[in-house]
Order: sequence, then structure tokens, then C-alpha cells
Amino acid sequence: MYVLSVFVSKTGECRDGICMCSDGIHAGTRCEGNCTDHGGAIANGTSCANCTGLWVGTVCKYACDCNGHGTQIDIAAARSAGSCSAGTCVDCTDNFAGALCERSCGENGTSDGRTCTCDDSYFGEFCEYECINGRLWDHGQGIVCSCYDDYSGTECDRSTVVHYDVTV
Repeated sequence: MYVLSVFVSKTGECRDGICMCSDGIHAGTRCEGNCTDHGGAIANGTSCANCTGLWVGTVCKYACDCNGHGTQIDIAAARSAGSCSAGTCVDCTDNFAGALCERSCGENGTSDGRTCTCDDSYFGEFCEYECINGRLWDHGQGIVCSCYDDYSGTECDRSTVVHYDVTV
């Protein structure tokens, strides 16, 4: 037996989980997106059209504002792909770096507006690792911590020496 579920929302009619929004303002799978929230975009029933500002996505709900720490210079690419990661952020501020100005270089690095330059003994895209018992080495695919004898781990922070307690 097949049960057809039908309900009418205040903004459209839904049948078996598929909604057709009819008020020209709302869109989304359940008519949950208000297309006027981000620049007065007009709904076509299932998605918003013409997101404005730095907004992208089916119902214009993703802000491609470089996380508040940079300048978005390719919002058209982000809109076309429906994803902020397709846009381009430049001039990250407040010591932030990354393709979307998504992370801070922290206390151990300095941002040039796109990448982090790490302080001595620190490494990683955002200077998140410290080379404790080793030396930094650029092997052509990025900087790593090359451990001194008897140490291992990303930060060379684990001793590989086995200590035995001997009671005589």
C-alpha cells in the first residue's frame, strides 16, 4: 500500500517531501528559504534566483565573505558553483590566511594576506606544529620536522627510546 502525503505550507504545497513554493518569496525543499533575506532575490519555486551581495546557494544562505577577514573578488564563480570555495579571497586581515581567510596564523606566525610565515621551529599551513626534537626541512613538498635520533612524530615529540625499570 502506498501512502501519498500531502500538506500545504503557508508558502507552497508539498507532496511526498517535494515542495513547490508558490508565493514568489520562499524556496527550498520545504519552502524554508526566504529569498528576500539577501537582497530581494526572487524565488522560482525550488531555489532563489539572483542572490545578491556575497550570498550564494540554492536559497542564498551561504555568505562568501572570506570569514570576515578578507575581500571576495570572484563571487560570480562562487555563485556559479554554489560554493564559497569556488570564489577567491584576497588580502586576509587580522593575521588570517588560507584560500578563504579561514584560519589564523596564531601566535607562531605572520600572515602576508594569503599564507603564513612561521616563526623559528614552527611549521604547518597555519604554523600549528612545533618541531620540538628535530630540525625543519623543506623536502620540496612542504616543510616537515626531521627528527633527531630517538624521536618520532609530526613534531618529533615522542621518544623512541625504551626505558626498562630494573629492580636488582
